[in-house]
Amino acid sequence: MAHREFTDEQGIRWEVWDVHPTHVERRRDGIVQLGSATERRHQRSGPRMQVRQEFANGWLAFQCRGERRRLAPVPPDWAELDERELASLCSRATPIGSPRRLVE
Repeated sequence: MAHREFTDEQGIRWEVWDVHPTHVERRRDGIVQLGSATERRHQRSGPRMQVRQEFANGWLAFQCRGERRRLAPVPPDWAELDERELASLCSRATPIGSPRRLVE
């Protein structure tokens, strides 16, 4: 997982990193896809992490002090882009709300 920091046109400092959901089951139509293997399973009770189809192959996570965004799919060679290009990707990313605090 690469991690970068950049400053956008408004002077806001952002962090960006790539996320690849390899340890998460990707559910679709009652079929469970685990890596390259596909098998049928019965629904079990208990919490499961589910990833929406558009994010199944990974995304870029952007975060600043008061905002988080996601961009899917992960652009090739994104870690080599300059700050202007990263800011452009960030502006196209979907806002997902403010970061949660683990400790109040």
